[in-house]
Formats: sequence, C-alpha cells, structure tokens
Amino acid sequence: MDEREPVMSRKYLEDKIKDALVLASGNSAKAQKLLIQWAMSDAKLLQQLSKPHLKGITAHAVGRVITQMDRDDEPLPEEPVAIDMGPSSFGKSLLGAMSGHDTAHFGHENAAPRHKKKQASQQHINAIHQIARKVPKSDDKS
Repeated sequence: MDEREPVMSRKYLEDKIKDALVLASGNSAKAQKLLIQWAMSDAKLLQQLSKPHLKGITAHAVGRVITQMDRDDEPLPEEPVAIDMGPSSFGKSLLGAMSGHDTAHFGHENAAPRHKKKQASQQHINAIHQIARKVPKSDDKS
C-alpha cells in the first residue's frame, strides 16, 4: 500500500464534499443528500464516507443478529398479523400511563408536576449546625 493513498483518498472525499456544497449553495442538508446519491453509484466515495464508522456499523449489525438469535420467541413475520384484541382494550394501559395527571408528556418534561421536597433528616440538620459552629462569623462593616 502506498503511503500517499490515504492523503489522496482524503482529498478525493473533501473535493466531493466541496462539490456538493457548491451545488447546494452552501446548504448542508442538501449537500448531504447529494453525497448520499453520489455514494450509491461511486464505491470509492461510499468507502471514504463510511470507513471511519465501520466499527460502529458492524457492531450494530452483529448486535442485532445476536439479539435475534437469543430471542426465545418466533421471528417477526414479514407481514403484520392482526391481534385478537378488541378496540376498547387495545393500548389502554399505555394511554393511561401517558395521560396520567403526574406524568410528563413528551417535549414538556419540565412542565410535569414537581415532587414535594422531603423534610431534612435530623442527621442532615445536625451536620448543618456543626458546620455553622465551625465557620467564623465575619464582621461586615460595609
């Protein structure tokens, strides 16, 4: 393997990214879409884009297959199968949990009611008093 190849490959990738940005008028999202389209027909571009992420890609793929192999239940069917459950009972527990009074709603987690603060324990109060005794009082004359 030639030592100059990684530099040349990096330059090829950077040139393609610059071309995509020019064609997309600097719009990052449009440039990304162009790069994906080009990568489908340009193996070198696809390889250069994906090479830094291959470890994560393969880890995900292997993990997914291991999870499927470890499952005790049947594999998922190709087509969805109807559930023998009436519409009145379908998802009631899930909906109940989501619509609960003290339940945070997606996107509004900070608006959920706060839990009341518990009273400080006697041990905590004693520790605060002990710290207060050790801290010298400052004489502010300002």
